[in-house]
Amino acid sequence: MLISEKNKYIFISIPKTGTTAIQSFLMENDNSCVMNAIQVGDNRIKINEHIKTKKLKELMGRAFDEYTVFTFIRDPESRGVSAYFFYKNGNTLKSHHITRNLMAWANVFLTKIFPFSLWSLIKPQKKLVDYFFDDNNNLLIDLVGKTDNLKEDLLSISEIIGIPLQDGDIPVKNRSKHLSVEEYYVNSVHKKLYDKLIEKDLKLYGKYRDSIYTGNITFNHLTYD
Repeated sequence: MLISEKNKYIFISIPKTGTTAIQSFLMENDNSCVMNAIQVGDNRIKINEHIKTKKLKELMGRAFDEYTVFTFIRDPESRGVSAYFFYKNGNTLKSHHITRNLMAWANVFLTKIFPFSLWSLIKPQKKLVDYFFDDNNNLLIDLVGKTDNLKEDLLSISEIIGIPLQDGDIPVKNRSKHLSVEEYYVNSVHKKLYDKLIEKDLKLYGKYRDSIYTGNITFNHLTYD
């Protein structure tokens, strides 16, 4: 999560949607943005990198409405494969927090012994929909880019939120090596079960994929039921 009080934007970091590259790009081009911390009154509060939008709004109160909130969305099936190989390659073993490291080791262990078809059914991911809506299904995101069009969408968003670009290059971070996504869903039973688990995310992604565009960016014209 990144926030700029100067340029009045918030980037919501959803796991496995290109967030590391996006955050690096924003911090290189906008020295006013702050990572994983917000100012509430006289207090600077540290927050989780992948904080849910509704929780952030609760912490910020009315000030939240003064910001343009954006995020990136990814095909949920592709996101699942990416998460699996992220753990399998040990990329999550970076935290200095003991509890998080224990959980990371457990996740890595599971991916070492279980194939994707089994792991994907027993290791739930953080849902996309949990980052988009509050408890009353009100949409909290203003701008949405797509991970598979990351460079173009991020450059467009940067122009919209008023970041003076110094570097138009967006380096790829944490890219995992694996077969094409389709290869991991060839088993029809597995695909049916997995798609049922991520049904709401698939529905959300479908609405953004097919929605109205201005340039490359999806604007907040959606409802969710």
